[in-house]
Amino acid sequence: MRGVKQIFGSLFLLSASAAMGTEEPARVPCGENLVCASDPQTIVAAMKAAGFVPTKIAVDDKVPYILASANGYNYAVQFEDCTDGKQCTTLWFYTMFDSAKNFPVDLVNQWNRDKRLATMVYTDKGGIMVKYDMATSGGVSPTSFSQTLNWWAVMMKELGTFFQAHPINTK
Repeated sequence: MRGVKQIFGSLFLLSASAAMGTEEPARVPCGENLVCASDPQTIVAAMKAAGFVPTKIAVDDKVPYILASANGYNYAVQFEDCTDGKQCTTLWFYTMFDSAKNFPVDLVNQWNRDKRLATMVYTDKGGIMVKYDMATSGGVSPTSFSQTLNWWAVMMKELGTFFQAHPINTK
């Protein structure tokens, strides 16, 4: 019986420590000369400095977002983990394909197996989305953010290659 108590005690401590990790992260101010989701203008400026031209900067349902394109695909950079649409801590890069109603699950799995960070998922409307999350709490360097943008552009190019090999059935 003692072994059972030790196991349950260990499980309780493990679940308590896991629950502590789910608390909302502290809001850290954006450091000087850094790029932060808490300051959307730093994102826009860093995109422009890296050669990525935002086509639209807007707010929808209190959530700021930026529209842009890379390698023939439109994408959004949405600000997430916000308090009333401000003081955001993360960015969500994504592109959506609503017409991909019958895209095979094995191809989604293949993409996810081969592309570690740019995840392909099904949307609620039956399309597919490719997404990437980036934490910026406290700020990231402009160089690091530029590398993320360049990496995202490479993923958009690889997405094009993937869709050429596996065309989306729009019927």
